[in-house]
Amino acid sequence: MTTPSSDDSKEEKISRLGAENRRYRELIQNLSSAVGLLRQRLESLQPSAPEIHPFENIDDEKKAPAVCHPRGSKMARAIRSVFRRAKSEASGDLRPLTPNPGWKCLAVNTPQIRIGFTLFGMTAEKVEETVREIEHRQVRIRDFTPVFITDSPDLEPFRIRGYVVEYLPASITSSHGRDQRRYLRDRIELITAKWDLGEVVDLGPSHR
Repeated sequence: MTTPSSDDSKEEKISRLGAENRRYRELIQNLSSAVGLLRQRLESLQPSAPEIHPFENIDDEKKAPAVCHPRGSKMARAIRSVFRRAKSEASGDLRPLTPNPGWKCLAVNTPQIRIGFTLFGMTAEKVEETVREIEHRQVRIRDFTPVFITDSPDLEPFRIRGYVVEYLPASITSSHGRDQRRYLRDRIELITAKWDLGEVVDLGPSHR
């Protein structure tokens, strides 16, 4: 015979799964709209193909292949233009997405500020420790929803807690090249607009 406590537990799980399902449906709808809009923008740009020179003909900087100078290529400028337009128009053509507040705060209905946390250059153990600490603070205060940005390929610490996480390759986050740093800034700005983040806090060891 089923005990009252087990019934309550089942109802809680069903309620949580229902809420998760509704959030995923909303996420899919918003992502579909975003993909359609970005496709229209890319088609309207119609950048001409960058000129590629054979490697055997390279004898000075002017003859270097376009891939050696991505910052100055038309394709690179077109990609940056898409990032800027998506960021500036996120509040117009697209609604910001609603991040999942985490499994322990699903029932919180009060307004919460959305805060982004960058966790670049951390070990897997340090990522787990940091996410656990933020979860503890969120559950205690219940006035913010975290969105994580990481270069760690291990996303388990975020998945098991029901948190939103955006992944950026370590080759980008750890690079000191001008183009990579600009690309990183553009991506973070786009993520900020995508989730309507009130602020982004850098928790990485380098404090960029």
